[in-house]
Order: sequence, then C-alpha cells, then structure tokens
Amino acid sequence: AIAKVDVNDPVRPTPAITLGQESVEFGEIPVGYNKSVTVPAMIKNTGNAPLTITAINLSPSDFTLSNAPAVPFDIAPGADQSLVVVATPTTKGPVNGTMTIRSNATGKPQVTVALSANYVMRYTHNSSQSFGLIETGKSVEKCVTLTNSSAQEITVDQVTVTGLNAAEF
Repeated sequence: AIAKVDVNDPVRPTPAITLGQESVEFGEIPVGYNKSVTVPAMIKNTGNAPLTITAINLSPSDFTLSNAPAVPFDIAPGADQSLVVVATPTTKGPVNGTMTIRSNATGKPQVTVALSANYVMRYTHNSSQSFGLIETGKSVEKCVTLTNSSAQEITVDQVTVTGLNAAEF
C-alpha cells in the first residue's frame, strides 16, 4: 500500500498545517438569507513549533468569515482554530468558492478549502401590481399571489414594498 509519511525532527522545531476538513457545503439557501457553518478545528497545528496564520482569503465575496481572529495569529503545537464560514446569497443558482489559508508551515505553507452553496428562490410572484387610477383619499385592495415553486413548505416572515412611492402602500 502507498502511504504519505511526514517526519517531524524533534530537534528542529517546525510548524505544520492540517485542515479539519477540505470542503464546506452549505446546501440550499433561500435568496435573501444567509447561512453559517461552524467548522470545529478547521486549522490544526500538527507540527512542534508555533504555526503563524498570515492570511485567510475567501472568494467570491458570497463567502465570509464571522469569527476569525485578526491575521496574523499563532496556533500552538497540537492546538487548533475553529472557524465560522458564512454564505450570503447574491444571485440565484449554484456558487463555488475557495478559502485559502497561508501560514509559516514548512513544506506546505498554503492550503485550500472548497466552498459550495446553492441559492434558491422557493417561490414566484408577479414583479408588479397595477392599482389603476385611484381617487384621492380612497383606497383599493389587491391580492398578491405567491406560488411555492419548491417541494418544501415555506413560511413568509417578511414582505417589503419597493419602488416609486413605496410608502403609499
């Protein structure tokens, strides 16, 4: 069998970086919402010297971190750092990204984590509603129809009226 063996010289202190997981999958996220995933022990120092994390970059901007310490930061030998990764929808459909972590680790100073999410619209509705001509001081009621276009039950927890004179509605 083939095996990869890393040998750490106990006399020569060297930091080593290991990922707690190599990918973060967010699943479906309704447009207008975001989703956080906590990854315990995402960055591990498997070496025998302090590991200095010099940069954590996420791409595209749909992905961010919510709790990462300011870089640079150190991780002691045998210790780890958890991260909370956040996906925030910008457009409908699948999106893939990467989180690149740079460090002072010998041998492998940069590691990459794959990120993926699917932004879905679970309902459809008309983009506009005409009220016609209305006499000043009078009101007209109109129904707006939302159609659940998914296989899941949905709950409408907020409605926003936008456009010219939105405050009139």
